[in-house]
Amino acid sequence: MANHPKTYEELLKELEDLKLENESLKAQYKKDIAESKQMEKTLNFEQYLMLDLMNNIPDHIYFKDCESRFIRINNAMAQSFGLSDPGQVVGKTDYDFFTYEHAQQAYEDEQEIIRTRQPIIKEEKETWTDRPDTWVSTSKMPLYDKDEKIIGTFGVSVNITEHKQAEEALQRSELRFRTLYENAKIGLYRTNPAGTI
Repeated sequence: MANHPKTYEELLKELEDLKLENESLKAQYKKDIAESKQMEKTLNFEQYLMLDLMNNIPDHIYFKDCESRFIRINNAMAQSFGLSDPGQVVGKTDYDFFTYEHAQQAYEDEQEIIRTRQPIIKEEKETWTDRPDTWVSTSKMPLYDKDEKIIGTFGVSVNITEHKQAEEALQRSELRFRTLYENAKIGLYRTNPAGTI
């Protein structure tokens, strides 16, 4: 079948269709650009919030890879490690800062989180190589990538050392009182605030 030349009307129709398609593509492009700018604006705001949190919260925040190597910590944690910049921690582990026993327990916790995908929330004693022990209330969780694959762990630790010290002082005081009361050579009794037994 021989090709016949297109008529003027057919060429005009094709040209009109191309113009409409071009306008549609332009509109889609403008929409895509607007959405991209909005996404970039949202992402920048999210990054700003995260950076503000990491720079200013007094609690310790960390992210580690599957081998328990630090990939990011916040400023407060860097200061407690004696570092001038949180970036100095990258690639290091708890073994670089804590006693072997504490670092080993942290490592075992993180490996359990990776294996079970379950968080660990507990109070723990941090034993340091160069200073007195501290106590923290810590929440350790699995860190996922966008495909829900575990790529490490992250956590938040709140220093509760003063609370623990006060608790221990109260326990010592109660023990002294109980010992005195139980071993007293004279009769002792307790009264209520009104002074009656």
